[in-house]
Amino acid sequence: MRGAVEQGPVNRAEWRWALGWALAVAALTCVPYLYACFAAPNGLTFGGFLVNTRDGNSYLAKMREGYEGNWLFRLAFTPEEQRGIFVFTLYLGLGHIARLVGLPLVLTFHIARAASGVLLLLSVYRLTAEITPDRAARRWAFAVAAFGSGLAVVSLLIGRNDAAFVPVDLFVPEAIGFYSTLANPHFPYAFALQIWAILWTLHPPRANLWTQIAVATAIGLGIVALAPYLTPIVWVAVAAGVAASRPIQRDAVFRGVAMFGAMGLFLLYAVWAMQADPAVAEWARQNVTPTPPMLDVILGLGIWLPLAIVGAWRVQRERGWTPTLFSLIAWLLFIAALIYFPYPLQRRFLGGVFVPLAALSGVGLAWLLTKLGRARMVALASVIGFGFTANVLVLMALFVAPGRADPAVYLTNDEAAALRWLETQATPNDVVLADPRLGNFVPGWTGARTVYGHPMETIDAETKLAEVESFYATGLDNGILDRYRVTYIISGTPPAGWQLVFESGAVKIYGR
Repeated sequence: MRGAVEQGPVNRAEWRWALGWALAVAALTCVPYLYACFAAPNGLTFGGFLVNTRDGNSYLAKMREGYEGNWLFRLAFTPEEQRGIFVFTLYLGLGHIARLVGLPLVLTFHIARAASGVLLLLSVYRLTAEITPDRAARRWAFAVAAFGSGLAVVSLLIGRNDAAFVPVDLFVPEAIGFYSTLANPHFPYAFALQIWAILWTLHPPRANLWTQIAVATAIGLGIVALAPYLTPIVWVAVAAGVAASRPIQRDAVFRGVAMFGAMGLFLLYAVWAMQADPAVAEWARQNVTPTPPMLDVILGLGIWLPLAIVGAWRVQRERGWTPTLFSLIAWLLFIAALIYFPYPLQRRFLGGVFVPLAALSGVGLAWLLTKLGRARMVALASVIGFGFTANVLVLMALFVAPGRADPAVYLTNDEAAALRWLETQATPNDVVLADPRLGNFVPGWTGARTVYGHPMETIDAETKLAEVESFYATGLDNGILDRYRVTYIISGTPPAGWQLVFESGAVKIYGR
């Protein structure tokens, strides 16, 4: 390849470049949240989330459980009793950290989110360094991971706007690097660990074998705790790289087996624990995320898929069939095989697809730009226009919330005051009846449970939603207050025997 070339591992100057830009990208993802907070319309309080706010509040509810001292996850958006299981450890752990350092839960979430983006981008840069010595290629791979998106704009222009249309780069955060970092911390951390599963197994730093095995085990446990659906993809990608080594390295096999074993054991525990708790089992049953139609997936991968093919060809031509190249190709091919597999969370298999695409397309793009001569500027403009614009749309959309006073994003000051009062009075055993919108905020803000608050994490969600809507429409509880052991009602018309215990403006709280 032509251009600035450095042989060997990433040097300090490259790391400084990558770290500086990674911090800049992380800072950029914080801007819409800061704007939503400080530009909140009069009388409104920012809830803390802009991307998929219902799930954002569910992350906060999990952190609240950790803040209260728990290490076992229980569904907080449903009144049923549960024994608790050891999953969602990242958010439980962040809750413990928030309590220890005295930070608000929302601020802790966003610090973790920004940090996860930095780790992910640095990991992509390090991964790309294993397949190319070309600094320009590494930087393009970094840029694709940081800002690359699909062809949602083209999809809209060609009239792809029917009811089944789900543009991946606008509505599937886990498939796009920048969008993942905007959304939450567990996506970027999981994808970064996927990268290190490959790097640590195939290219570990110098250390004794037992240390290498221990770290490989920790990486595997981290992945399965953050995103268990990624387990088969990690297994295939790592196994492909080990199998491609010539000769096969015994120590790499040991590291891989330790990683696979740890992941497998945790998966067995998670499956058993979920089935043993009826409430969690029902949650798993109704937690369905289908993959969008094939055309939308292809458009969502955009120009990076053909460029990745070019990049894989160039790596093979220049360096041969290296183990890392085998891992990246296996990663992509196995995602293609899984995304329509009959599994409730099939869309999640798209998670992290941008990582191998970025590494390989960075190589392909850098090589093509050296061959275009006078057409180079036209090519660069095309790449920017067709490869990065969907993220601009996503970012711009997040700045709309203050102007719309979006009720999914903002609480009224009276509602916020009511939730803060409940935080001081309610316990995790208390059940709060609130309207469907406010019910989504209750667990994360107060630590109490709610009758209905989330379409996936409320058991028998459709029934409870209808019951809650009926109560607020008619004032008749039809037995739900006793059936769900409700201890507080936010607004509405309480039945006889309930007393007003808090009032702020139009928002009232009633207790037994």
